[in-house]
Amino acid sequence: MTILLIDDDPAIARLYGAAIQKRGFSVKLCSGGREALELVRERHLALIVSDVEMPDMSGHAMVTHLLENGLRPCPILFLSANDTAQDMLRGLECGGDDFLLKGGDLAHLMDRLAFWLICGFRGLPRTARLNAISALESMSPIEPVLGQIKNDPALIDHVFERLHREIQSMPQDYGTRLIHRIEIMGRVAHLLEESSESPSQWVRFPDALHQIFRKLRAPWAADIGILCRYYDVLCQDPRFIHAGETGLGTTSATQEH
Repeated sequence: MTILLIDDDPAIARLYGAAIQKRGFSVKLCSGGREALELVRERHLALIVSDVEMPDMSGHAMVTHLLENGLRPCPILFLSANDTAQDMLRGLECGGDDFLLKGGDLAHLMDRLAFWLICGFRGLPRTARLNAISALESMSPIEPVLGQIKNDPALIDHVFERLHREIQSMPQDYGTRLIHRIEIMGRVAHLLEESSESPSQWVRFPDALHQIFRKLRAPWAADIGILCRYYDVLCQDPRFIHAGETGLGTTSATQEH
């Protein structure tokens, strides 16, 4: 798996590149947005990590170009020296999926890379992105936010407890069929959306969904990454929507179990 790291500062690029390679990943370094566009066309990439402010083409402009030309290949993380709501808003609007403060803890960077490499999501789900944008638009543009983006254990526990109660009322083998997992994902997504308010909660939506499935400790829960890969398609499935809104055990697929 190759990670593309884009930064016009050679010292930072080498530092982050060495840290990524130490974790066993292949990394390709480039110094600007225009060079990155060529590499995206030539290489199969697992992840893009990009600086925002660069002289030839900003990270935001580069990602906008990728989307407008149908070239977006993988999740995109922005490294930013700025920590404001406005910076995060611009990153989300152009297509970024996650945000890290430049110069922050390398271990945190590695954790974020590892998550996006294994989670299955091709990017931040559309609904989560739109809700994060809406939440940011109601904030002061100069309010610091990037340093506050983190997982919310209380939110995860709250949703898990509600989900677990519903699953306990289902047949013992509930979850073994693909349609059951789509229903469960729909329910988790709905409960998270119902309980999320802050930009941090919306940006960490993929993490919360993943952690809730892992807390179920069911053998079939390991398949969550496959479903996450097609999340934006699945969330339009009537069974996903119905189970999300009304709870588990209410769809025709479940009633036919």
